[in-house]
Amino acid sequence: MTPSPVIHRYEIPVDDQVHQITIGLGLIHVAARRRDVVEVWAYAPTGNSAMTRSFLVVGTGQPCPVGTWHAGTAITPDGQLVWHLLETVTPPVEARETPG
Repeated sequence: MTPSPVIHRYEIPVDDQVHQITIGLGLIHVAARRRDVVEVWAYAPTGNSAMTRSFLVVGTGQPCPVGTWHAGTAITPDGQLVWHLLETVTPPVEARETPG
């Protein structure tokens, strides 16, 4: 019998840093119940479905770094801030371009 999927909640701090989380099949929902953290609901990792993904939170009007794409948006409870969850990919060190 195949086990039923389970949903977990993850927190991504609003701190201009890239954070990695290991999830299963994908994101389900993004929200903000506090001003300093974006919450992400995703399927829990199971066997072959485990993926470590990297996320960054930016505010409206902030630049989106190269190599990122939109994964979700959340509005703070007071309605004054809008956070955008960006997924990022950093190539392995040996695959990065070198100057010259």
